[in-house]
Amino acid sequence: MYRRIPRYVRAVITLLQENKHRAYLVGGCVRDLLRGVSPRDWDVATSALPSQVENIFPRVLPTGVEFGTVTVVCEEGQVEVTTMRRDGVYRDGRHPSQVTFGQDIREDLLRRDFTINALAYDPLQDELVDPTGGLRDLRAGILRAVGDPYERFGEDALRLLRAIRLSGQVGVEIEAQTWQALCALHGNLKSIARERIGQEVAEILALDEVVSPLTRLDESGLLKLIFPPLYSQNRYPPAVSLKTSGYLPPVLHLRLAGLLLGTAAAPLLKGLHLGKDFNRRVTHLIDHINGLRQVPPDPASLRYFLSRLGPENLKDLKLLALALGRAGGWEEKEGDAIHHRLGELDRLTDRSFPLSPRELAIDGHDLRQYLQIRPGPRVGAILEELWFEVLADPSRNRRDYLLSRARQMKPL
Repeated sequence: MYRRIPRYVRAVITLLQENKHRAYLVGGCVRDLLRGVSPRDWDVATSALPSQVENIFPRVLPTGVEFGTVTVVCEEGQVEVTTMRRDGVYRDGRHPSQVTFGQDIREDLLRRDFTINALAYDPLQDELVDPTGGLRDLRAGILRAVGDPYERFGEDALRLLRAIRLSGQVGVEIEAQTWQALCALHGNLKSIARERIGQEVAEILALDEVVSPLTRLDESGLLKLIFPPLYSQNRYPPAVSLKTSGYLPPVLHLRLAGLLLGTAAAPLLKGLHLGKDFNRRVTHLIDHINGLRQVPPDPASLRYFLSRLGPENLKDLKLLALALGRAGGWEEKEGDAIHHRLGELDRLTDRSFPLSPRELAIDGHDLRQYLQIRPGPRVGAILEELWFEVLADPSRNRRDYLLSRARQMKPL
């Protein structure tokens, strides 16, 4: 384990210990080191107070001083350093009402959520501290709450989602009593801000293997609480939605579109704080996977559909359609028709036709000059009519033809 810890992280622990403070790696980074996985983040628990940490290191960010946390900034990366503590009562279902700083690493570990996270490691002494049997559970492939699971989930309702995310991330089963408490208290998630829920859902959907975590979300009642229309206003059974998402690669906008395909997605995305552009991308794909059912098979209609979709989104649409078909979302005959339409759309991506009236061989200025008309909505209407004609036959996209046809339209 020592050799897999970056030098700058070891240096932070060394400097704290040289200043007569206890210091340990804690939590997920220890868990991942034990699994042979490179940690994404490095967390240190120390007996030093935040003010003492600030005096030891030249660059420190006060990221959560009220809870004893600062971030030490090194050239190679950052290390989150938190003073060992005891938590007071959790009055809001999310944060302790007060924290008491301490000196005992075991006491600090006993306040944590799951045993496989309640681990500490001193790389200088090569000492693993494991008061809850976290290493045993990790080897057995079990996610177990520290102490009473009802108490742990009651303290912080976000742990309900973290349990499911962590079980998928680490590849472990949720221990029976922990699962029972999770299901019983799933309604507590209502107290959590939708933005924080969105962050956890995004991490779950980004897992390589997502079917098991999604199934746990479904069976626990959490998914129904997060996205109620999946169960009441869904074109597909929820099982189809879950399978569709599971058949997609671990790309967030695809997985979320797959999960929400049969719903009006825009209201469900609201408040998750995933970004307006991201939300539009998801809803755009959902709208067009639904439109794929109705688009007529003639070339003009398919060109219009592709122009509205955007050729750059066709790959995503094909992945969604394939996943939905594998999940049982298409009837056999309908699936054959969808497959044929996608093939035709593929053949149209050579861009031999204008994707909008703006790509015609003439523009509004040409029309006004040729027809001697004033600027106004009629100019745009003529261009759109000409565009539809060109969609039916792209060879018509010639200046002489378009101007001649515009004359025949007799603008008011």
